[in-house]
Amino acid sequence: MTLRIERRIALGGMSEVFLAREEGHAGFARSVVLKRISPEHADDVEYVTMFFDEARLLAKLSHPHIAQVYAIGVQDGRPHLVMEHVSGVTLRHAIDRIARGAPRCSSRVQAAIGLALAQALGHAHARHDEHGRPMHVIHRDLTPSNVMVSDEGVTKLLDFGIAKWAAQMLETATDVVKGTYGYMAPEQGIAGHPIDHRVDVHALGVVLAELGAIDTPPPIASLLARCTSPDPASRPGSMREVAHALAPFAASTFDEIAVAVAAWR
Repeated sequence: MTLRIERRIALGGMSEVFLAREEGHAGFARSVVLKRISPEHADDVEYVTMFFDEARLLAKLSHPHIAQVYAIGVQDGRPHLVMEHVSGVTLRHAIDRIARGAPRCSSRVQAAIGLALAQALGHAHARHDEHGRPMHVIHRDLTPSNVMVSDEGVTKLLDFGIAKWAAQMLETATDVVKGTYGYMAPEQGIAGHPIDHRVDVHALGVVLAELGAIDTPPPIASLLARCTSPDPASRPGSMREVAHALAPFAASTFDEIAVAVAAWR
């Protein structure tokens, strides 16, 4: 199997992301995403450990709304992941396009995207390791940039780069504040403060509120207000609860979401 890089599609603080072509025997070929650690961090033990932590975590998650990892490797001293390629738009792109005059989504599309993310995060939160022990996964960095909606209308959660979970190799005594300001729960912004899965509930509420919708039903507006409460105890207690609240309002087919994606292109 060979990888041919076609173009860079993203550059982050820790890694760079490329669209690539994976080719093999008998004419096998597919588009993939190659995510590799940035050159300036290739020798940084902390960054390399975080990068491999993400790979090990994603290998343990299997869900239709989480982008799949196909392989991990090291080339020229730089670790990389080979991941599922999702052709579509990020929610960041969609929100920016809406701000510039593109059609706002319907409440059915907003609820469907939220339902998919709640199901994906609920899967991660509830995951057990191969010995049956809870992994206590917390994403910690759900933002519109980390969510892709495909041309077919399928929502995918892309990035677990700073996820916190019980089996991480690298831990610090005090921990540092990790996340994206504007989406972080209040308790997440305090170094060393204990956090749990409810920081992801908060971030999901912020993302869906930012995406917005035409004529949001009062039950969804109420749900988003609860999700974004400064008090963790006032938020929904689980992603299962969030998904249950969104399900009655969600678009019933991917086609309806795909129409919105085409308008956001």
